[in-house]
Amino acid sequence: MRGRPARVLGILALGAVMASTSACISGFRDADTKACDDINSELEAISDRREANPRGTAAAVEIYEKASASIAVKGQKAGGDIGAAADEISDALNEMADSLRRLAAGLSVAPRRHSLSRSWEKLRIACDS
Repeated sequence: MRGRPARVLGILALGAVMASTSACISGFRDADTKACDDINSELEAISDRREANPRGTAAAVEIYEKASASIAVKGQKAGGDIGAAADEISDALNEMADSLRRLAAGLSVAPRRHSLSRSWEKLRIACDS
């Protein structure tokens, strides 16, 4: 009978640790899911903003830069692979904005959209894992 209370307390302590770990993991997954949803929504909204505001190159540059900044902040909050993918997406959007600026200045430079596609794929993989 002497060992029984210690065993019960041990089992209760182990159960409490497992429950708090599960809640913590669940909380991280919820935060990651929200970050992924927010970043994807921001990316999908770019074309809507372009259609709603077709004022030319300056408007496009502004849309890409604002989306880049927003995605960078969301990525910093998420961290890990999601944050790294968000940083790459942010860089790709800034690169597109810079390319459009150069194009508007008469330089023969075209935006490299494939870097955005690759970054978005990395985000998808990070969000799925």
